[in-house]
Amino acid sequence: MTDVATYHALSVKQPWANLVAAGLKTVETRTWETRYRGELLIVSSARPPLWPAGCAVALATLADCRPMQAQDEGPAYCPPYPGAWAWCLTGIHPVRPVPVRGHLGVYSVTLPTVECVSLVTFHGWLYDHKVLLPERKMPRLQIYFYPPPTATKRSPFGAPTHSP
Repeated sequence: MTDVATYHALSVKQPWANLVAAGLKTVETRTWETRYRGELLIVSSARPPLWPAGCAVALATLADCRPMQAQDEGPAYCPPYPGAWAWCLTGIHPVRPVPVRGHLGVYSVTLPTVECVSLVTFHGWLYDHKVLLPERKMPRLQIYFYPPPTATKRSPFGAPTHSP
């Protein structure tokens, strides 16, 4: 007999669901808040059909839900936007994909007990299915020269000097 459990679940589109399962995306953003805190099953939406579409991919703990702030941009893989709520995820564990019919909002789903797997196993599955995770967009690197190239050197008395 297989053990079954009831989970609170949240459907997340790809590739964001895989980023959560890989432990890279620790903030999920929504335009609505929730009072729920606790274990949350992350389910990959059926569309787009990127492996493993329509399956549970991770177990996480929803630790906080608050208005999105500038420091959430990196962990959320998106810039803050008006009305955004940051769903802060901790204790993320990828799971062996199990088909789940997704719904809007936080919903309950009863399944055979999900099996947590290692990140190495999860990344192996991504490799086997030729799934690439998007890279986090990094801010453009600013390079400053000192003195600035257009600056004019001045003598200690304030008069401009000319460099050879």
